Amino acid sequence: MDTNEIKARLAEVQIEMEDLLEIRRSSSVATAIEVGTDALAGINLDNLSKWAREMRVVNTRLDDLANERRELREMKRELRTCDCNCH
Repeated sequence: MDTNEIKARLAEVQIEMEDLLEIRRSSSVATAIEVGTDALAGINLDNLSKWAREMRVVNTRLDDLANERRELREMKRELRTCDCNCH
């Protein structure tokens, strides 16, 4: 991979990570709203299990993307021609 390919892939990874983080945030908010605050409020175990499975997939993908981003940044550093980080 050359520097431009690495930069392009880093941008793609960043966008996907932001999308997944937004999914995780909105899902957490929705779950908190469903649980509620009064004595009779609650959430179905089925809904909670579904949410947990979805979050497991999201979190696994986020971990994979974070690892890939780390590796791409390292590759980019190795391709630098100087220490000023201008290239």
